[in-house]
Amino acid sequence: AAADSAQWLSVKEETIFLHDGLIRVTDLAELPSEILGAPEAADTDLEILTFETKNPSELAERLRSVCGNQSNAYARLLEYRLNALRGLWNAQRQLALEEQHERESSGGI
Repeated sequence: AAADSAQWLSVKEETIFLHDGLIRVTDLAELPSEILGAPEAADTDLEILTFETKNPSELAERLRSVCGNQSNAYARLLEYRLNALRGLWNAQRQLALEEQHERESSGGI
């Protein structure tokens, strides 16, 4: 746990909101459960929407299908960022508690 905290301390909150920064924490942050359980999700992100139909209900169904996939991909990315932030915050909290414990133990001697 201490090794994880040390790795997290080289990361800043701002970094997690950048794509390059998010890539840096792939070994530390927990992946969303949908990504671990559904490898076929990557295939659905490549769907192409065509507007060649004149049928409004068919067009609405196509839009619903594509937008549903996009929001799920966005939700997975957001969950991954949140997991990264939680990991960083937990490491910072653990460091603060350790420093407080050291100050209390050295002040009591």
